[in-house]
Amino acid sequence: MSLTAAGLAALRRRLAAIEAAKVSFAPARPSGPDGGPLHFCGSPGPFPGDLHEIAAARESEMASATAFVLSLAARAAQTRATLWIAQDMTLAENGVLYGPALDAFGLRPERLVLVTAAHARDVLWAMEEALHCRSAGSVIGEIRGRGVDLTASRRLSLAAQHGGTAAFLLRTAPAQEPVAAVTRWIVGAAPAAWCVHEPGPPRLHVRLTRNRRGNPGTWLLEWNSAEQRFDIATTDRQPLAEADLDRPARAAASA
Repeated sequence: MSLTAAGLAALRRRLAAIEAAKVSFAPARPSGPDGGPLHFCGSPGPFPGDLHEIAAARESEMASATAFVLSLAARAAQTRATLWIAQDMTLAENGVLYGPALDAFGLRPERLVLVTAAHARDVLWAMEEALHCRSAGSVIGEIRGRGVDLTASRRLSLAAQHGGTAAFLLRTAPAQEPVAAVTRWIVGAAPAAWCVHEPGPPRLHVRLTRNRRGNPGTWLLEWNSAEQRFDIATTDRQPLAEADLDRPARAAASA
């Protein structure tokens, strides 16, 4: 079948409109502490319909990446269920989630559904099916290393958009292959600030290396137990030293 010049131009316009509809995202936001991707650390944010990739800086940092994704998934799910789908090998090596501790992240244990699978492809299939479930508010897939190609991640992204459900791909190590995620985070532990006689709240070092809605960036986050979220860490948590009460008044005044 041959196409005329006018028909070919019309076909090109139609294809361009379809592609534009597929990749239309919200306007870019700043990446600073007051907005941008980090603002969803403390609010529901742009979760519904998004796929996010979160990786540990190294396998020994998996606990930090897990804490980060739990805080985001709990905010995204709100009153709905959270599905955690993991390779059985990752649970054997990194351990299973501790139910009573989930309350600290605002995630009630009775709203968590844990699913195990033998292979990464089975985890991705289960994630895609779960994203079509209206009872799920967030879906987390934990896999080891590689095993996610662009086609598989596109299917997850489309399923998340169709169901309006937050999707998180949790990996034990960073990967370089392209994926259809809106953001790509690399998370590691950071030293906690010292508060008087004890360590302060846990801190994370997070790097946003891919962001389809704004700029990448790096932040130091600190756990806020009152609000059950990660906030931008303050530069100095050390209290100011008080004047010694047992010193002479003149010496204390001149100190």
